[in-house]
Amino acid sequence: MKLIILLFVILVIIFFLYYYLNFYRFKKNKLNGSYIEKLNFDDALVVDVRKRDEYENGHCKNAVNLPYSVLKKNIKFLENYKEKEIIFYCTLDILSNLTKKIFIKKGYKHIKTADGFLEYNYDKRKYNNILLNDFKIRLLEKDVIALNVGDEKLLKKEIFIPVDKLYENLKNLEKFKEKTFLVFSSGYKNQNLASDILYKNGFKVYNLIENLNLNKLQLPVCNELEELLYSKKVQEEFCPK
Repeated sequence: MKLIILLFVILVIIFFLYYYLNFYRFKKNKLNGSYIEKLNFDDALVVDVRKRDEYENGHCKNAVNLPYSVLKKNIKFLENYKEKEIIFYCTLDILSNLTKKIFIKKGYKHIKTADGFLEYNYDKRKYNNILLNDFKIRLLEKDVIALNVGDEKLLKKEIFIPVDKLYENLKNLEKFKEKTFLVFSSGYKNQNLASDILYKNGFKVYNLIENLNLNKLQLPVCNELEELLYSKKVQEEFCPK
């Protein structure tokens, strides 16, 4: 009996030694939360791999949500960003490191992890950040408002309010409060600031973290593209008669 107890204690010690050695190894190669909060999309793509409800309860301000349960089955959601630095984070290392291993095996070379929510006190946001593919799909949905907060018009069907004019126009937007706002611009600071303002005033927000590039905005159906695009030149390029 004593021998069994001794063997059990030894196994427990080995397990904890293995866990802590790996923990500190991961910690050494992991990015600090304060660092990734300063990044924009040009620097890296930050991905929260926690469950959807955890993300919506508060997330890093520049992170999109792609849960580990989704990515382990299909990594195609990030195939357009293979040459970009991608940073995963979760609650406490486990899911982010599992996701990192999957992507490295698939040939992704610029994969890193960052502090989880139990390790760093992130400046939290509760609205949804989205990538361009998601933005394109949502543009075709009903009950959405495309809100351009940049310096120039981009889409035919949009509300155009530069971010510095947003506060004074909030009352005018009240009639659309039951709809979802797709916030975009040609500059990161614009849409992040606008999304903060809208969310704090009770609007439902999806924030495009990429700069909107009309050359990439190829929607699947040309007649819908013609309705959406502000630029006639782009219409002719993607929808030849």
